[in-house]
Amino acid sequence: MAPLIVFAGPVGIDRGGHPEYREHVEIVIFDEGINVWHHTWAGQPKWVRAPWWRFELVRGERHILEVERCGADLALGVGAREFGCRIKGLPEGINRFYEFVVHPLEKQICKHC
Repeated sequence: MAPLIVFAGPVGIDRGGHPEYREHVEIVIFDEGINVWHHTWAGQPKWVRAPWWRFELVRGERHILEVERCGADLALGVGAREFGCRIKGLPEGINRFYEFVVHPLEKQICKHC
């Protein structure tokens, strides 16, 4: 599996009584770039690859994926590369990382807005 960041809304319960993501967005970094998957739920799961960004990353090396959220907008960065996208209904996030740092905004205004 490639490293990813997940922004998830309320967690649902599957038929076996186990928690599962319903509405969520996955930002996935891999050796060919970044995919952003938007998962929706209307009684069953559906997903689309929203934006994607192709560029070469060296396999086996660590890369820093930066994500900045400003409303429905996401600013994504890997090294000196940056791009953005908009996903309406973007849920809040539940994340697990090898390393994670939060940088508070000085005036609560995103630099990309």
